[in-house]
Amino acid sequence: TSTIAAPTSLARDLNNPYEANKSTAKFTWEAVNDVDGITQVASYLVRVFNGDTEHSTQTVTTNEAIVNIQTDGIYTIKVSGIDALGNVGTAAESSFRIDTTTPSVPVLITVPDNPTNVYSYTVEWNISTDAVSGVAGYNVWVNRTQKATLQPTTAFNFDYTADGEVVVEVSAVDNATDDGNESAKAVYTFLVDTI
Repeated sequence: TSTIAAPTSLARDLNNPYEANKSTAKFTWEAVNDVDGITQVASYLVRVFNGDTEHSTQTVTTNEAIVNIQTDGIYTIKVSGIDALGNVGTAAESSFRIDTTTPSVPVLITVPDNPTNVYSYTVEWNISTDAVSGVAGYNVWVNRTQKATLQPTTAFNFDYTADGEVVVEVSAVDNATDDGNESAKAVYTFLVDTI
């Protein structure tokens, strides 16, 4: 029976280049002492699982590890101390996600008439999907000027009080990072002609 305690403060480093939308993840933890409470363990066993399937195993001699994951998903990392005799301690574990994929592109379902002779408009779109992180919201541009950032709803109302061409663009952003992965833009162009 192991008397090596589980590492504490197991955490993912989300600083560049290890953000959640990258396929490389870095983890750190507090150093663990052996049974005598004084001597640090000789190494650490680092295992990564996707569900019940072991994805990778490595042994490191410092209290940090970098894992490379090529498939988006939710994973669990387990870290155990190993003493000089090869005894493996209790594992600390933490779940994390890798999400390098953008959400689906919004599909516009309600758009202004083209041409139109009014100045108030509504644009609506279908809900985008993102399998790993979920959708955080939508960005909206009118004539290349951003009018909404991470808007949670799937409709946008706006006024445009000049005749001429109007270009509306909508993208979806996921929850992978603070900025998220952003989809390609759905684009609709229409003409305002009130004269």
